[in-house]
Amino acid sequence: MEDFVGCLETTINTKVKDNAVKQEIEKNDELIRSSLRAVVSLSMIRDAESNQRFSNFFRLLKTSEFGPKLESIISEADSKDIDSMDTS
Repeated sequence: MEDFVGCLETTINTKVKDNAVKQEIEKNDELIRSSLRAVVSLSMIRDAESNQRFSNFFRLLKTSEFGPKLESIISEADSKDIDSMDTS
């Protein structure tokens, strides 16, 4: 878990250059979104919150500029879990 946090933290905090073209900005945004999806997936692992570094990282993300994106991804994940449940 420790290794994941370091890599995800680096990816999420990567900033594009001031002179970046639209394609670079979009690519960076997608990398951030993918990393946030990975964070949400890791948070669903039993006892993930027992890892102090991950727990702190997750809490920090929720209160950062990425909070709204993170909450959106959490909502998407929750709705997919509901949709994939067997209702027979």
